[in-house]
Amino acid sequence: PDHLLARFMNDYQADVICCTHTGIKWHRELDQGRHFVNVGVIGRPENDGSRNVWFTLLEHSRNELSCTFHALEYDSDTLAREMVSEGLPDGFVVTIQTGWWTTCLEIMPYKERRRGKY
Repeated sequence: PDHLLARFMNDYQADVICCTHTGIKWHRELDQGRHFVNVGVIGRPENDGSRNVWFTLLEHSRNELSCTFHALEYDSDTLAREMVSEGLPDGFVVTIQTGWWTTCLEIMPYKERRRGKY
């Protein structure tokens, strides 16, 4: 909830906090012009069936912060082959190949888990 994000920001005296972990991008604009942004990740699709990954561009102008998310297409087939050759678990490879998460579902919010394939 936003009140927990605001408390976290107060603890660190921050106007903007950017984080990543889940690969699911989001932006919350809080009171007092503060922003909390999960920027997505380059190494994991967003659990939407697309193999794209995401990066975030923050721009500050005239005391305003804008946050835009950008899809990044990459050679996911080559990455999947490299993962197999390096002996990574099949679940990680399937995620890269399909764009659907097969692991770490317990860290995902319920509504995100529900929309997924696994």
